[in-house]
Amino acid sequence: MFPLIKYLPEEPRIPFMKWARMAFIISTMVIAVSLAGAFLLGLNFGIDFKGGTLIEIRT
Repeated sequence: MFPLIKYLPEEPRIPFMKWARMAFIISTMVIAVSLAGAFLLGLNFGIDFKGGTLIEIRT
């Protein structure tokens, strides 16, 4: 029914773990920068809506 074509090798070798240390370092730096920004600059808790259309449906 289907031709015998090998699309994937029998034992695929995907070297994703060699980038684990670099990904950990980068994500740690991004988290540290975001926490520092939150503490130093503060958080904006306001929700501002400008413009737009309000549609109400009553039954």
